[in-house]
Amino acid sequence: MTVTQTLMAEYTTMLKAITPMDAITRVRASTVFQARSAAKTQHVLQQLGRRERIVLMLLDGHRTIEDVMRLLHRGEQEVVQSLTYLSQHGYVDYRGDRKGES
Repeated sequence: MTVTQTLMAEYTTMLKAITPMDAITRVRASTVFQARSAAKTQHVLQQLGRRERIVLMLLDGHRTIEDVMRLLHRGEQEVVQSLTYLSQHGYVDYRGDRKGES
């Protein structure tokens, strides 16, 4: 198992064990996720709510949580709730934190 796979497994376990409000304190604004290719299929996108679908489409492996919040004009809680849902369903991959940010 690669380091990335290990971190994602640990992160997914953490998200399942905590509420979205708790996740806010653990996911930093500089955290980066990427939507999995399989999650961008028409079948999956049709099953997602509008909020989750929009967040998913913005997770390109380069944008931070803060970038997504700014682009959507949404608060951290709402973005992290969508991210929690997407992570629990295996639609995103954790990419780490941007260096030099907190």
